[in-house]
Amino acid sequence: MGSIRLGVLSDLHIDCEVAPESWALAKRAFAAAEESGVDHIVVAGDVFDCATAMARDRAKVRKHLKAGGLWHRDTLSIVVGNHDIFHTAHHGTRFHQLSELARAGLLGAQANYQVFGDWAGELLSQEDRLDPSEAFPFSKRLEHVRLSAIDTTESVTAASSNARLDASDAGLVVAAAEEDARHILAVHNAPYEGRITVTQSLKGYAGGYSAADLKRLTKLARDASVEAVVCGHIHDTDAYQWQLMSGTPVYLMGRTGGVHDTTPTFAVLEVPVRGAVRWEEHEF
Repeated sequence: MGSIRLGVLSDLHIDCEVAPESWALAKRAFAAAEESGVDHIVVAGDVFDCATAMARDRAKVRKHLKAGGLWHRDTLSIVVGNHDIFHTAHHGTRFHQLSELARAGLLGAQANYQVFGDWAGELLSQEDRLDPSEAFPFSKRLEHVRLSAIDTTESVTAASSNARLDASDAGLVVAAAEEDARHILAVHNAPYEGRITVTQSLKGYAGGYSAADLKRLTKLARDASVEAVVCGHIHDTDAYQWQLMSGTPVYLMGRTGGVHDTTPTFAVLEVPVRGAVRWEEHEF
């Protein structure tokens, strides 16, 4: 048994109507990851640019991925991001961005969360779900790798873990203990400490975790024997890697969709049966 190569994409920010170039770029990203020879693709949140785009474009995205053989539990995993269910759009005019923020506030994130969960949940078996009625958190076995994901969108939805992980950490610890596997955790929000103002949010800045949330994530990583965390959310132009207090490495991939004029990039996390995991970033 050799290494498992996980292709990591994040922050595609697809909106086929407002920004058709975002969909063209997303298709290129999936194709580039496949051509690199990865065994499984993980999208670490913000597949869509806003909840309206998610509602409108999710069937189109599914159809494309299914036609290419990617829409399957064994080949693709998708994590929920804040833009998928609420928040300001990056694409479009200022009026469009403010309209999307107002619409999300009026409709609430819970309904969007359920729609997105039903959509992404098609990539899960019942055994992968830690809660049979919810897509997040999940934990699936891929040969010698256990890939888990949690919701860290910080939404106010009842089903969201609200970045505190309290609905999912116990289940992940149990899942990790059931069998011998290398445990990789996928989240959307990058686990760094820091809060932002509403004004900064409107300008597209990304918020971080509170100190308490970071402490809890560190405990989860330790208790569930997580060997690496992959995430998105921050659209930095340079490679950005750091560690939790537990020593668990965190790898950021928030540039796939080219938001904020970043160079479109995906990553490969190689997980051997034994030895250190390896992270490589690829521009496309």
